Amino acid sequence: MVKDQTEKARDVWEQWDWIWYSTAGIFWLLNMILGLRNLIEHGSKLLFVVLSMLIVVWYIPFIGWPAEHWRNRRIISILYFLIGWILLGWLIGLSNRSLLLVALFYPMIFTRFPIQLAILVAFLQTAYVAILFVTLSEMQYGGIVTLIAMGGFMASTLIAGFISKLIAQSIERKNLIEELAETRASLLNAEREAGILTERQRVSREFHDSIAQHFTSVIMQLNAARLGDSKESINHIGRAEQSARDGLEETRRIIQDMQPRILEESSLIESIEHLADGLTRDKDINVNTMVTGEVVPLDPDKEKALLRIVQEALQNIGKHARANSVTITISFMADNLTLDIADDGVGFISDRVHAGYGLNNIMERTQEMEGKFDLESAPGQGTKIAVSIPISRIDANEHTHIDR
Repeated sequence: MVKDQTEKARDVWEQWDWIWYSTAGIFWLLNMILGLRNLIEHGSKLLFVVLSMLIVVWYIPFIGWPAEHWRNRRIISILYFLIGWILLGWLIGLSNRSLLLVALFYPMIFTRFPIQLAILVAFLQTAYVAILFVTLSEMQYGGIVTLIAMGGFMASTLIAGFISKLIAQSIERKNLIEELAETRASLLNAEREAGILTERQRVSREFHDSIAQHFTSVIMQLNAARLGDSKESINHIGRAEQSARDGLEETRRIIQDMQPRILEESSLIESIEHLADGLTRDKDINVNTMVTGEVVPLDPDKEKALLRIVQEALQNIGKHARANSVTITISFMADNLTLDIADDGVGFISDRVHAGYGLNNIMERTQEMEGKFDLESAPGQGTKIAVSIPISRIDANEHTHIDR
């Protein structure tokens, strides 16, 4: 992690290198113009040009080698800066205008050294240049020049420290964002895997509670047919055939339950009505569907789960309830939706209900939606299940009340 942060800090600093290189070129050119105009002797001009070109040669490695190269070789880097200081001092001795060339040094110091070492090196350079300038230029205001030089050093140090602090904070925020993104991706992956596992468990229960029982019945009836007389065998074979048909119907229902494509073509309410029509058509049970409140769009996963709950409930009613009528009520409220399914069938003692009736599947789906499930039933008094789930009102532009 520390290495990664160092790499990111280097990248941030080096994004500005082209500015330092451009600034260095401008100040070097000004130094050449002002220095040659200031010098009178031909020999001094030639030496000035030679030293100025050597400064360029000295500066080129900073362009060619990345900052990390200098950071990893601190002693060699400091010695290399000493060579540059010697050339700079020589030029200042020829022309005090060469003080402009310090613009080549400070950015390289703060980009090629860690901030603590950079401050020390910058301080030494500032002291060296100030003393050299006052000594060689024979100026009367050496104290003022020294104060200006030290002020420039302090300003550059404060700016560099401030920028380094901003970079450190930016890197920390970037790391936090990356960690948050990784955590979110991990959570999404975990939720996806949990959903897959839940679906596998549901399908496993479905096959165990229905398909396996039908196959067991087929085997038992065929065995009985083999051992009985011809008349009984025909009855057993007929029962085996019916069990096979029921098993095929269950298999188709499970496949449809896994991929409820009806929601792709219809709304949730229309899909529930379609299931109600199917129960009426197949079992001759009258089904009334009511929708109250202001209909709002739901999350696709919640719509799928609610449709499966209705499908499971109607399937159970068709198989076990021996009901004449069923009432389905979907109520949209301020922050929750309630689904009530009531039949007038034979009922049962609710605290003795077997999981094979499919109620466990309904309860589990309700829990997955952070909802509440309630069951009311008694022998001869029918059965009523109630599911309540929280919803968010995304769009409330449709008001529907259906009673059919």
